[in-house]
Amino acid sequence: MALTILRDTPTGLPLSELTARVENELTSSLTPEDRRWMPNHGKPRWEYTLAWALTTLKKEGRLDNPRRGFWRLASTPVDAPRTELAVRQ
Repeated sequence: MALTILRDTPTGLPLSELTARVENELTSSLTPEDRRWMPNHGKPRWEYTLAWALTTLKKEGRLDNPRRGFWRLASTPVDAPRTELAVRQ
């Protein structure tokens, strides 16, 4: 879902906007377990999973994180295996 949103926004998005758009797209499919607050991490489970998915996509060379809290598609993506987001689509 995050990749689709970022493909439609080539200049990238602040994390807060990306998170809001992902939540808007997934709102009907998020379960109570997905929405469970994780006190140690200060966010719901689905947001924690999204954060790790973004980090993994960055390590694979698919996303750039040019400054803190900002994400965009990598300008020259590598041919890496596709990462599946744990957040249900």
